[in-house]
Amino acid sequence: MAIDGKSIKSTLVGGSSSYQNFVSMVSVYSHHNGWVVRHQVMENKQKSEVEVVQELVKELSGNKVVITVDALHCQKKTRSLIIKGGNNYIVTLKKNQLNLFKAANKLVSYAVATDENEVSECVHGRTTTRHTKTDPIPPQLLPLWAGAKHIIVVRRYGTRWVGKKTRRQLLNFDEVHYYLSSLEWSAIQFADAIRGHWLIENRLHWVKDVTLNEDNDIRRGGNAPANWAMVRQFLVSLARMKGAHTLPQAFRLMANQIKDLSELLFDLSSLDKPVKCFV
Repeated sequence: MAIDGKSIKSTLVGGSSSYQNFVSMVSVYSHHNGWVVRHQVMENKQKSEVEVVQELVKELSGNKVVITVDALHCQKKTRSLIIKGGNNYIVTLKKNQLNLFKAANKLVSYAVATDENEVSECVHGRTTTRHTKTDPIPPQLLPLWAGAKHIIVVRRYGTRWVGKKTRRQLLNFDEVHYYLSSLEWSAIQFADAIRGHWLIENRLHWVKDVTLNEDNDIRRGGNAPANWAMVRQFLVSLARMKGAHTLPQAFRLMANQIKDLSELLFDLSSLDKPVKCFV
């Protein structure tokens, strides 16, 4: 389950001043199924995304799932809540947790990798190689790392085209990213899960912005933008359940299919535990 927040730009008030406020939707997204299993709407002035994610983590207790989050949620409390709830995590580690980042860097420098994996691909003119290795955290340090058992190091390098068509140039890139995990997985499993986390951006947030034009919603003020954001999210999840890979395909599949949609909604309403589908 990937957890991430998305701001609703049509709710922005106060410009870039200290009075700025906006509404965000924090979603729990299934890597495998492609739909939202839980969400919470929050106001920037009233709550932080960190608090909301911790609340959602508590709601997922006992589901025995793997939760993936970005570096904002690398706090020890969030990771401890995931473990306490009987789940596991893969979390991005960056310099916002400076002491932890330095400690991880030091461990990686002398630890012997337990597993490695490398894959290459060429998509849309961009050539990328991803080298993933797993470094174990020494047993004596485990209590200090809130359940983390491995540091995963992912090196991405290759070439990509930048600039406009008339003045394009080929540039090299080379990036190293760190992750913490409570799992005993192979390097290829970690590599797949780390890539899977970004499906919440590519298959949910991007679809809502570009295909459904959420950021340019004409409904402004009050609860309308947030309510319509929930409706869009529901429609995206419904489309995935119908087996659609793209929203245009979903529109064609669901257009005038009232009977099919009614049967699907009836099936959802009869679930014993709706949290495992979406709420």
